[in-house]
Amino acid sequence: MIKIKVEFLGGLDVISGKVREHRLSLPLEEGEATMKDVIDHITKTIIEHEKDIPVFIEEGTVRPGILVLINDTDWELEDKEDYVVESGDVFTFTQCDQGGEAEENDEEAEENDEEAEENDEILFNEMVVLEEFEEQRFADSLRRANG
Repeated sequence: MIKIKVEFLGGLDVISGKVREHRLSLPLEEGEATMKDVIDHITKTIIEHEKDIPVFIEEGTVRPGILVLINDTDWELEDKEDYVVESGDVFTFTQCDQGGEAEENDEEAEENDEEAEENDEILFNEMVVLEEFEEQRFADSLRRANG
């Protein structure tokens, strides 16, 4: 058995019932297990709902937008899925983006900005018209007062 620690940060803990830290025992001997085994074990034992697997996995590996650290080192420097797991290893998964949802939010924010600019222009024009109306009313009242 290989004892490891797995952490989910950046909101990624939603796939594991809001539990950020997990201590696991992989049913393999040291030297046999790779990061791929850790990923498989996570999908089988930690992810609570099958619908959440695509939040974590895409095309058989950790999906883009999730930073993976092995003992605080980027997994790309540690052979990614081929990293050989040792007892005491700490695997940290941090969601760095919100995927399509973030892009949709950006587009929505842009649309809101454009709409706000249009509303500002309309409001400015209405203020100009109101100001002209008030000036005309004032001029009319002066004419009436002067006779």
